[in-house]
This record gives sequence, C-alpha cells and structure tokens, in this order.
Amino acid sequence: MWFLILGCAKQGAIGVPTPASTPSLVYRVERDGKVSHVFGTCHLPLPLEDRVDPALITGAREVWIEAELDGVDPLEVMGMLLRTDGTTLSDELDRDVFTALARRAGAAFPATMLDRVKPWAAAVTLGLEDLRPSGTSANDAPLDLTVTGLARDAGVPVRAVETLEDQLALFDEDTTDLASIIRPSAAEQKTNQEAGQAMLDLCERNDLTQVPRSLYAVDERFLSTRNHLWIPQLLPSLAEGGAFVSVGALHLPGKDGLLNLLATEGYTISNVPR
Repeated sequence: MWFLILGCAKQGAIGVPTPASTPSLVYRVERDGKVSHVFGTCHLPLPLEDRVDPALITGAREVWIEAELDGVDPLEVMGMLLRTDGTTLSDELDRDVFTALARRAGAAFPATMLDRVKPWAAAVTLGLEDLRPSGTSANDAPLDLTVTGLARDAGVPVRAVETLEDQLALFDEDTTDLASIIRPSAAEQKTNQEAGQAMLDLCERNDLTQVPRSLYAVDERFLSTRNHLWIPQLLPSLAEGGAFVSVGALHLPGKDGLLNLLATEGYTISNVPR
C-alpha cells in the first residue's frame, strides 16, 4: 500500500531544485512573468504555518487540490469502502489478531465498521494511524483540509484535479495480500516502520532534495500516471498565474513528478525558503 513506498536508501531527487536556505515543500512556478506556487502536503495533521505562508493561499487567484470533499455524501463514500461479497475481516483473522487490529485502528474505524471494510481500506487506516504525529487524533484535519478551509474562508475558488471516486477506484484495483498488511513478517514490519519514519522525517524537514530511491519504483497508477493526467488540467491555470496547487508531497519529485513535468513545459521552478 501507499505507506510502503518509502525505503531506506536515499539519494538526490530528480527534478527538485536545491534550496538556497532553509528548505520548504513550497515551490515557485514561473513562466512568462506569471507566478504560481506548488505545495507538497503530507496528508497529515501538521501545523500549516510551519510549512507555508497562509498569504499564498488566501491571496491566490484559485487553489487546486487533489480531490474535492465538500458535498460528498459520507454514506456514499462508506459504501465504496465496504465489502460487497458478504465476508468480514474477522472471518479471515483469528479473534485475538482482529482485536489487536481494531486497537491499532483506534477511533478511525470502530471494530464493527472495521470488520466490514475492504482490505485496502484497513491497510490505509493502519498506515495513517502509524504515521499520525504524536499529540494528534483521527479527528484532527490533515493539511489538505486546512488549505481548503483557509481558501474558502478567504473566498478563493477551490478546484480539484480528480474526484474522490477516482482515488478510491485506484485502491479497488490494488491486489495487496491481506496477510502482509495484517500480519507482516519481521522484515516487512521493520521496513514498514522505517518507511513510516522516513515519511515523517521528510515532512518535518520540509525537504525533497533527499528522498528514498524506491519512490521512483512505486506503482505508476498512484503517482506518475496521475501526475501526467493532472498536468493538462493545471497548465491553463498556471499560464494565468496566481494559482496555488496543493497535492501530496510525493507527487512532486522524480522524472514523472509534477515539478519536472512543469519544467519541461518551460516553467522555472525554485524552492520558497521558510
């Protein structure tokens, strides 16, 4: 699943300009005198002010996010997460294993609900809980929602590059083995812990100049394919200038990352120091 894509060996990230001073996950994107900004969030409840100047959001002409959540029917979303074959998670696990799993999921999924969700939904839930910064809870808003709320409060239009249905469909195609998610081997568990720590470190450092090499080997559907689909939507807005693009940080680096794709379109990319 997505939280397994970070490895341990690190090297310079393709397409990411070296920051001149204290780095950030905010990048200035300029062509023909038109300036916009791209921000890499970590989909975690972290303080916004530590990562981006709120004025870049409230002063934007429009804000772009991955998927629009306003107006989405929670019952419809839940329907996409639930199994439809009549099986349950507890049918596939020993009782003590399922109980331990429910404790890990915490408030994000009560045990009765966790029992009915698809394996990938359980995996993503566990991944988010394992990555959640100390002192935060499942009820705390991730950076993505904070950006959206700030823009809406300032009257800035918010647009999305894809729908929530698009995102959930990607996971429905995932074939990750349930056993490796719930009961990883000692080696897998160690790799998962190192990957989670690497992700948190990246978010705390606000620095994409050093990223795990395995990032570039992640399933194309989750990063590079989506990046290429997003570019045609973003280009008209970037050509006008004044856009603020807020997407997951892992969409930015690499040969098929948004920063490199924009550079090939003639944009000058520079890091905005904190």
